[in-house]
Amino acid sequence: MIAIEIRNQCTIRPFGVPARRLRIVGRPLWQHHRDVLLHFGITECLQAASLADLQRIPFQEAVVYRDDLFFNLDLVSAFLKEARAGGKPSQMGFSAEDPWMSEHAVWLQSVIERKRDAYSVPFYYLPQGYSERVQLRLMSSSAQEAWYLALPTTDHYLRKGLYLDAEMPDRLKFSPCRLFVPRRYLLVIESWVHLLLANVLLGIYSEATSLDETVGNPWFRKRLALRSFLERTSPISCSEMVRIGQDCRIDPTATLLGPTSVGDGSIIGPGATVVASVVGQNVTLGQGSQVRLSVLEDGCTFPHEGGAIWSHIMERAIINSTVGFSVIGSGSFVGRGVHVTDRVLAGNSITDENLGGEMVRTWHRGRLEYTGLFFLGCAVAPNVKIASGQIVYPGRIVEHDLVRLSRAVEDTSSMTT
Repeated sequence: MIAIEIRNQCTIRPFGVPARRLRIVGRPLWQHHRDVLLHFGITECLQAASLADLQRIPFQEAVVYRDDLFFNLDLVSAFLKEARAGGKPSQMGFSAEDPWMSEHAVWLQSVIERKRDAYSVPFYYLPQGYSERVQLRLMSSSAQEAWYLALPTTDHYLRKGLYLDAEMPDRLKFSPCRLFVPRRYLLVIESWVHLLLANVLLGIYSEATSLDETVGNPWFRKRLALRSFLERTSPISCSEMVRIGQDCRIDPTATLLGPTSVGDGSIIGPGATVVASVVGQNVTLGQGSQVRLSVLEDGCTFPHEGGAIWSHIMERAIINSTVGFSVIGSGSFVGRGVHVTDRVLAGNSITDENLGGEMVRTWHRGRLEYTGLFFLGCAVAPNVKIASGQIVYPGRIVEHDLVRLSRAVEDTSSMTT
């Protein structure tokens, strides 16, 4: 069996490169494709400009997909198992009621098509080469609902008193950021928002969900308890949950909570906190830095009390403030006191029933489009410098240096759209 990639030459704004070259949890997307397909013994990969070009490729068993898709091994395994058993040309699809597709994957993209009560995606299995007729095989993402950014209500004391979080009645839950974490996933990378979802929601949340199932195994729980006892630490901070590379310097007062990985040569200073994140090589986290549910690529620097929440920070970026729900390009600088806002509190087009406010929009394909998210920060192009005191509004794409100190707030809106 061979693999055939349908190339998409469009670049992702504001990074200026095709999706296949962007890094997701430390690896370029094209490398992720190779690693997944290698489990099926696929070592040969051909390129095509469109489905019609497949007619010129010799007839043989093949997997066909667009090179801007991000998918995991569980999904591909389930699809190929069903498609091979059927023995007919097949296309992957999902039910229209699948929460992962309907709530997250269908926004800001152009290739997932709605066909009656199902979504079709550009991933095919061809047993004998090109065919104009394919059978749509519906897969399930097995998505689980996750509540994030729970806000306190007048009955918030019940969270620590009468009710556990899982047992809390719906009338007491007040969480405007609803996420669906899939066990089997596929996402089209056509926007910086997709890159954020791929790194954080899929790269971190999905791993945490799988870990929850592993922790339920009695043997693993015993091993976890033994390891934490020998290392004299809590189970969530032991080496089973936190992987640390070579030549790292971690201050004794720093807090690392799993699942977390720290790359070689990284420095974590006094009072720093890292929670459920991926930290690359040669990353420096200064005193009091806070990194939660984020992916930091190689060479990032967080000076005194810098932070990242639910963000993807590319290589060599310097973050001197706290950024949230954002993607920061390589070599960029975010100055002290920069405010990255993440919610639109006014608006009436698509509103949040719990908190109010409008769904965040971002610039995509020449116009403002809704993102499917009510919490969203910004995207910063590579090698951009944002001076202290700037305000960046939700969904903005920062492609120019914001260095002027006068009229900073007014200029921000026009320079980042």
